[in-house]
Amino acid sequence: MLSRIFSCHAKENSLPKVDPPMRNTFRSCALAAALMLAGCSTYQKRWEAAKTADAAHAGAYEGQWASNRMSTAGGKLWCILKPAGPGLYRADFKATWHGVFKSEHSALLRAGKSRKPGCVNFHGEAAITAIVGSGKYTCKGELSPGAMTATYNASLDAGIFTLLRVALPK
Repeated sequence: MLSRIFSCHAKENSLPKVDPPMRNTFRSCALAAALMLAGCSTYQKRWEAAKTADAAHAGAYEGQWASNRMSTAGGKLWCILKPAGPGLYRADFKATWHGVFKSEHSALLRAGKSRKPGCVNFHGEAAITAIVGSGKYTCKGELSPGAMTATYNASLDAGIFTLLRVALPK
C-alpha cells in the first residue's frame, strides 16, 4: 500500500532533459564547493588541536587585523603558531576581510630577543595570492606568553594585527 502512495508515475519522456554542458558546469561547481569546505574544516581541526600546544608561544591565537590605509578594511584573524626550528616559528593565518571573504596564508617568523621577560620579537614575510590584496607582505612584532601583536606592510596596504592565545598550557 505504501509503495503505491510513494511511487512516481512520471513517464521517462516527461522528465526535463539536462544539457550535458550544464551538467558538467554543475558538477564542477559542486566539486569546487566541496574542496573549499574541506579546506575550511582542515584549518579548523588544526586550530582546535593547536589549543593544547605546550611549546613556548606555540598554540592557537585569535583576534583582529585592521588596515591603516583603508578605514573599511579589517576583520577577524586566527593563527596556528608552531616551532619550525631554532629561532623560527611557522604561522598559519586565516583572515576574514570585507565581512565576506576568507583567505589563508603561512609565514615563517624569525624570532629575536626582546627586552621584556618571556617575550620575543619577530619578523617575517609571506606571498599572498587572493582575489584582492595579492602580493608580498612583511610583518614585525612581539610574542608574549599570551598574545601576538604586529604591524604588517604590503605594496597596497599596511596595518596592525592583535591576537590573543586561546588556551595556555597548564
